[in-house]
Amino acid sequence: MQENIVHAITLFMNKFNVMNSPSLKLGVIFFEEEEHVVAYCPALDLYTQGKDLDDAKKMFENAVDIYLKEITESGTYKEVLLDLGWKMANAQSKELVPPEILGYYQQKFQVPFRK
Repeated sequence: MQENIVHAITLFMNKFNVMNSPSLKLGVIFFEEEEHVVAYCPALDLYTQGKDLDDAKKMFENAVDIYLKEITESGTYKEVLLDLGWKMANAQSKELVPPEILGYYQQKFQVPFRK
């Protein structure tokens, strides 16, 4: 499973100078929703789901592969990624770097319901 996603990302990075690195780390958040496990990647604003965690990981791998192919083949990868918060590595470089997930926090809120 991991080999396919690494391969797709490596091809993407090599073709479009996304980063000078053999790998790209993308933060993925997994959570349960009803009877499924949802995978969400903020750096790509990409959701997918599976019947369990392993299935959600496989579905995420497929979704990333399709997503990267689509934005590269359409020639919109740079605009799409910049709109998603990716940054240029430096002023002289054409390399793009994804935003990182800095942390996870749950805040409790009191919701006023009318009776």
